[in-house]
Order: sequence, then C-alpha cells, then structure tokens
Amino acid sequence: MLINEIVEKLNTSQEIVEESLEASGFPVDPSRNYSSREVHVTTLYVRYLTLMIEANEASHGFKYTDGEEGVDKTLVSDNLRRTAQMWYNRWLSAMEEKQRQQEHSAFHIRKRA
Repeated sequence: MLINEIVEKLNTSQEIVEESLEASGFPVDPSRNYSSREVHVTTLYVRYLTLMIEANEASHGFKYTDGEEGVDKTLVSDNLRRTAQMWYNRWLSAMEEKQRQQEHSAFHIRKRA
C-alpha cells in the first residue's frame, strides 16, 4: 500500500501518515509499497495522533446551565486523551512485537559433520 492509499484509507493528512511512519521506524517513501504489518503499526500511531489533536482542540471545554437544561463539555478532552493513550499502548505493543521478530531470526549456522 502506498502512502497516498494509506492517507485515503485512514481519512487523514499525508503529514500525519509520514510522522507515523517515522515514529514507527519505517522509511518515508511515496513510491514504496508498505506491507500490511507496516500499515497496521502506522494506523495505530495515526489514531493516537488524531485523537491527541482532537483532545487539544476540545481542551477549551465549557459548562453551561440554563434553568433545567445544561451542557458540560469539560471532560471531553480528558476522555479523548484516555482513548489516545489506549491507542498509544497498542502501538507500543506492536513496536515491541516488531522488535522481538527482528531479534529472533530463523537463520542458524550449523556445525560441520
């Protein structure tokens, strides 16, 4: 999957996808065909970044009461940050799995008979 296809699939900007690729340790190359595993790890970080952006925008929450009716938006950014932290933890787990796979190669040198 190419970068522009990832951007379309996740409905986000190219800058966020490129930042996610860099954070995940993958090269940023528009002509490179990324594997499904690379796309998965990148997707986890994209979700984290977009939720943190939304949380930052929602940080100006308000509380309004008018007689019997009221609106309380003060906890929206906290909820978004908690959800973002969940995606970040999933991304960390995927990165640890990637690291384990790189450390445990199937290549072995056998002794001569």
